[in-house]
Amino acid sequence: MAKRCLCFLVLLVANSAVLAVGEQAGEADSELAEVTVRASRVANTQPAGSYASLATSLRFDPQTELQSRGLPEGQADVAVRGGVFENTGFAVGAVTVMDPQTGHYTAGLPIEPGFLSPPGLLTGIDNTLAGFNSNIATVAYSLPVLRDGGDVLLGIGENALRFTSVRLAKVAALQSGGHLSVGHLSIGLSAALSEGDGTLPNGDHDFSRYNLHIQHGRGNAQTDVLLSYQDKFYAWPGAYTGFASLAETDHTKTRLLLASHRRELDQGWFEVSAFYRGLEDDYDFDRSTQESGVPGSFEHETRAWAVGFQGSQRHGMIDWRYGGQFTGDKLVRSTDLTEGDFSSRNYAKFSLVPAIDIAHSGDSIITARLGASLDTSNRDSSQVSPVAV
Repeated sequence: MAKRCLCFLVLLVANSAVLAVGEQAGEADSELAEVTVRASRVANTQPAGSYASLATSLRFDPQTELQSRGLPEGQADVAVRGGVFENTGFAVGAVTVMDPQTGHYTAGLPIEPGFLSPPGLLTGIDNTLAGFNSNIATVAYSLPVLRDGGDVLLGIGENALRFTSVRLAKVAALQSGGHLSVGHLSIGLSAALSEGDGTLPNGDHDFSRYNLHIQHGRGNAQTDVLLSYQDKFYAWPGAYTGFASLAETDHTKTRLLLASHRRELDQGWFEVSAFYRGLEDDYDFDRSTQESGVPGSFEHETRAWAVGFQGSQRHGMIDWRYGGQFTGDKLVRSTDLTEGDFSSRNYAKFSLVPAIDIAHSGDSIITARLGASLDTSNRDSSQVSPVAV
């Protein structure tokens, strides 16, 4: 009996010790250390059948859906949250770059991806503030600081596939007469070529893209000028019509001039950007026919230009977030888009959405945002839309 009592006391003491250690471990586990992970959201940023474009990384991005015709770098539509490609915009700096003819060419920006930041996806109130003519989402890119160096990519494959991509950048420090630094001047150059017969008959492509990127940075300010050109021919049976018996082709020539200036402020930031985009398009639903300059040859030329601004300035508990863009576009010529009330338009959007931080229990803070957006056009009446979250 004495032995049984002794064993019971030993087990009781041991169990109490285990419970005490468990409680201490539980208290330690309840205060987890913050961990910051810095990594690309997309693992595969290089295609296997051409040089990389903006569509390449979006193809594997879990937040976007890419619907391609043939290879994704040929022609691809980007949709977000169950929307369609016409609901999604593409912004570089403080301006949304668009084409007035069709949203099918929105993602076809002729910019070297290495000269842009990884894409950010703006939805909800953020899209209301920074987006233009995009109801669902905006795929937003910034212009990062250029670094010395570059990369060269060469590829060959089946079906006469050959592609190459070269990107170089050089950074030079600027000094005044008194050897005082006045920032840096950077120049980036890129060229990319790709051609191949495709994986099936009438599925060939022939692409070329050239970029010149000039950047000046000083202190908290950065100015960028980007000049881009792309000549892209691709073929795919039933690309748009859905009938595989039709050997469809699409040949586009895109010119883009974009300038942007960003400045970091004491309690905020400000950015202004502008672009000019020209697009020549020659689409054929049957490449065996050789129409040119007549109805049925589907030849079009469009131009678009815009200036936009975005910024934020904090005063006390209020963060004044604002943005706007003025855009003009024109259908220069067309063999088939000859019906309609107008061939040019001017339209603008301005948004002001202040955010107020409200202290909550403990260290938590609730942010309330309330404002409005104004949309106006020379082709329709103006509208004011309230914004709240």
